[in-house]
Amino acid sequence: MKKLIVVVLLGLMLTIFSISYSNVAAMAGQTPSNQLIVSKFKIGSTEYTINGEKRTMDVAPYIENGRTMMPVRFTAYAMNVDESGIRADRDGQGATINRTDSGGGKDGVYFKVGSKIVQSAGIFTEDRVAPENRNNRIFVPMRTVAQALGGAAFFNPNTQEVTIVTWKDVPAKTKKPSPQPTSLTISKHTHPDVIMESPNGGHMVDVAKYIQLWGIPQENILYYVEPATQQAALIVRGFEWAEGSTFMIMYTGEKFVWWAGRG
Repeated sequence: MKKLIVVVLLGLMLTIFSISYSNVAAMAGQTPSNQLIVSKFKIGSTEYTINGEKRTMDVAPYIENGRTMMPVRFTAYAMNVDESGIRADRDGQGATINRTDSGGGKDGVYFKVGSKIVQSAGIFTEDRVAPENRNNRIFVPMRTVAQALGGAAFFNPNTQEVTIVTWKDVPAKTKKPSPQPTSLTISKHTHPDVIMESPNGGHMVDVAKYIQLWGIPQENILYYVEPATQQAALIVRGFEWAEGSTFMIMYTGEKFVWWAGRG
């Protein structure tokens, strides 16, 4: 689910030097709030909010090996999925969450109690923790599931609060441009709005604008800065039929790009 940023981007090979994504964060305009679902949970509390609306769960999330564990149903709610998008295994030890995009396409994630392997669009990845069954309720690693369905997860260690952000309506995958470029050369001279000198030395890239050069439209890019921690996330809805590009998620302060499924 995670690959180095300098290795793969939307299925195209590229190398970017001297980029600090923490510097990129301030360069992009955030996705308007009326296009977002922002859910907030607190470890050990049954109270949560979705776009500011207060709600109550019957159980509270907890932390297991650095992962927030959340019941399946409330994880789905945070991704704007209702009960109709949840399918449980007959033995009650596994489940699938399906989410429909604006074009009628579906993204799904499957998980099973006791297994660290998560399946998303035919790709199997290993998480650090496995879903657990507590009092006949399946708890899943919330960040992993959210990312597989087009969301980003933030954790505030000071308040023990978890924030999940996603589109209200997931955009459909982008059709590949024809002909599709296999390489792209840019510089601060040819694309001064994309690559520029950093006040701290070196260069910084507006990643959202760079991705658009490959044919991804702006509406397929979600950019959000969590107010409390100032950590930012960039979510990209990828190309049709491009391996590894269903969703791509980047966070400031992290060295990896997180992938979710096949295009």
